[in-house]
Amino acid sequence: MDSYDITSAARAIENFIIDDLSQWYIRRSRKRFQNKEQFREVSQTLYFLLLTLSKLTAPFIPFLSEEIYKNLTKKQSVHLEEWPKVNEKLIDEKLEKKMEKTRELVALALAERARAGIKVRQPLARLKIKGLRFELKKELLDLIKEEVNVKEVIFNQKIRGRVALDTKITPELKEEGMVREIIRQIQEMRKMAGLKPKDKILILGLGTEELNRVLKKNRKIILRETKAKDFILKRELKKVFDIERNAQIDKGRLWLALKKL
Repeated sequence: MDSYDITSAARAIENFIIDDLSQWYIRRSRKRFQNKEQFREVSQTLYFLLLTLSKLTAPFIPFLSEEIYKNLTKKQSVHLEEWPKVNEKLIDEKLEKKMEKTRELVALALAERARAGIKVRQPLARLKIKGLRFELKKELLDLIKEEVNVKEVIFNQKIRGRVALDTKITPELKEEGMVREIIRQIQEMRKMAGLKPKDKILILGLGTEELNRVLKKNRKIILRETKAKDFILKRELKKVFDIERNAQIDKGRLWLALKKL
């Protein structure tokens, strides 16, 4: 902005909002928003980000920036605010570089998944990374495991390229993938029915013999992840539900229904 390079400034803001804030920080923080102990901290961080962004974007999108600012602060106008100042003491360049490397490895691993035709919801045994053994701390390795959905990250010099995925799917990993897909289906149904995260629900489900076995075995996990009060393994045709659907899980068909309690 100081050198009147308006296009580069606008693209820098756009890239930050889309890549860093929306597709990374907010997506990575979903569970923190649902955690009572972490909610205040993560909400304050997001508030600060949106407030600062409303000031930065005011010269580019004045009306939208004004709307965001007023919704956040209830004050008169973003255009009466001072331009944000940089606090260089809060910049951790080493951490930023490590995070850039982490996100690069995640992107490479996800590309390997795409080439193999394996969905991210299907857990895999391990991801091999060439080098970097002492450069990535445990919390960054845990982040990679979550994003790529692998049980283990190991370092190996004898691989082609930067990363290599173990694409062998054991029966245990296959079952875990089925459970994750069932949970995803239920969460999507909650959203479509207009149910809030705090709403308690009853789940009914019935599918193939294999799916029913998986549902029965993993009932507690499904209840915990979907915040459901109960999960009944049967189908009721005459009962009225908030939403119901037939889902494809692996190669089997599963009927699901939700009822707000």
